[in-house]
This record gives sequence, C-alpha cells and structure tokens, in this order.
Amino acid sequence: MGIHEAKRHVIAVETPSGANKIFALGYSKSDSSIFIDLPYLECGGLIGVATGIRNETGILSDRGFKPFATTKHGIKFSYHPDGTTHFSQDGKINKTLPHRGIPLAEKTGPICTITAYGLDRFRRASQKDLQEDPAKKGIWALTSSKELPGVAFTVFLKREVDVLVPPSEGVGSPIGTVTTPAGSITLPAIAIGQPSADRYHDKVLVVAFRWLEMVSTPSGSCLLFQGPYVEIPEASSPQGKLVAQSIVYSASLAEDLPSSIPSVDR
Repeated sequence: MGIHEAKRHVIAVETPSGANKIFALGYSKSDSSIFIDLPYLECGGLIGVATGIRNETGILSDRGFKPFATTKHGIKFSYHPDGTTHFSQDGKINKTLPHRGIPLAEKTGPICTITAYGLDRFRRASQKDLQEDPAKKGIWALTSSKELPGVAFTVFLKREVDVLVPPSEGVGSPIGTVTTPAGSITLPAIAIGQPSADRYHDKVLVVAFRWLEMVSTPSGSCLLFQGPYVEIPEASSPQGKLVAQSIVYSASLAEDLPSSIPSVDR
C-alpha cells in the first residue's frame, strides 16, 4: 500500500447520509511521539482499565472494566519514544493511567482498537474537507454504499520497510491490506507515515478497519478505545490475560457508576 506522510490525519466514515469524523492520529514534530485524538463524539467519557482475552482482530473479549476517572473532554492518547503511554488533553485534563511500555524503536504490532457505533452523532466532515487531497489535508473518508451501525479500527505499528511497495509495483494504492498477527484475517487498511523532515524512528501507523453489521447494537452513539495491551500470564488460559487502558464514550453506558468516580478535568 502507499504510505501517506502527514503530521496529523483525520479518519472519517462516509455513508449515503454523510461523512462523520471518528478520530485523528499522527506524530509529534518534536520527537515523533504518536498520538490518537478522540474529540469528535461530544459527550462525557469514562477512563479505566479493561481486562480479557484478545481475539483475532485485536478486541478484548469477555472483558471486565475497572473505572478510574471521568472527563467531559475528548481524550488524546500518546505513545512516547521511551515507551511511556498516557491519556491527556492539553490544558483540559490531567495525565492519566501512565504506563512504561516498549520503546517505539522496538515496538511492532497492534497498539489499540477503536470501535464506534451510531456514526450520525460524530462530528460531520464538510464537503470542502472531503474534496481536498487526503495526503495534503489529512482527512481520509472510508466510504460505504449503505448505512452502517458502526465501524471497528485496529491501529498497528509497522516498520516502514515492511509497508513500502517495491518500485516495480508502483506507488501503491491508498488502501491496501494488513494481516492480523495470527495470519488468519486480512483487513483493508491505510498507512500513515511521518513527514520526512521530522522522523525520529522508522515506524508507520497502519489503520485497519472493518464495517460492523451486528444485529444487536448499543441504543445510542458510543466510542470505545482499548490499548495498548499488557499481557499477564494466567494459568486458566493458554493465551494469557490482557490488560488495556480504555476509554468509553458516553459515560452513561456505565449507568450510575460515573457519579461515584472522580473527574480528571482541570
């Protein structure tokens, strides 16, 4: 697939009723830290830790959820070169759930999943946005010919050399494919690289996606972020147990629970 260089990309979904922004991601100019920004569903959120077994597409199944804090703002997830990850939003919330993981120079594989339902309540992308060159403007609209209850994304980190198309094959299509680590599922994906002048590491963000057509869906619009994953050995499961930093929008999905949880808003 082709690699599109941009400091920031917005991922949107376009259906017959319009295009809606789901999340943004990209790189810090100062040190090539990775960020994933979730400002497009305007409702309060619940921050916590999810546990369970990860399935083939990277989503935790049979998960539990331990709440940590609430917020009225969209969260920004950051992954720094030294491996530190945390949630924040500049000037709006305090940093939460910091974790020291694998340095970016050594990390490959899935880093998070993002699931969105009720797309019509996410912020609308304008026609002017959609008419710009995506590689220049930084907006990618994934198009469906029919209305959808939702969409799921898995964001991978890959080495640039593993994503680049050989010269004999041309520049590559904007949408390619990525195969999940076990090799049994292939998903459509786009690749987003760092601007050439700002690179501090050789990693590329690959965003894989799949349309959700489940019969049973949440009653309202919602967004779920999970990642990065930390594996904990568990005797009862050969796959081990996974823990993931998580955000749930809207917090009302947890019913009355948010009323007893502190806020991290400044």
